[in-house]
Amino acid sequence: MKKFFENDELISYLPEFIEIYKKRPIKNNAMGMGINHSFALYCILKKLDIDHVFESGIALGHSTWLIEETLQNIDLVAVDLNLDLREYI
Repeated sequence: MKKFFENDELISYLPEFIEIYKKRPIKNNAMGMGINHSFALYCILKKLDIDHVFESGIALGHSTWLIEETLQNIDLVAVDLNLDLREYI
């Protein structure tokens, strides 16, 4: 089976991810992604280098923020049934 990521590639993403993650606006994201899932999303977005993302489920907005930080020129559509919890818009 072919790997999607090689270890060296993941390691190469780490320094930039850490600098981005330090600036996250939502410090307590207990109901959402932590650092491990955030790094996974960051790596996938970098690897795919896509132009459009449809995000289903915003919660506080951490992943919305991370998507925008990772891909500067992204066309992002983010939806949720309840937007009252959102901290990042």
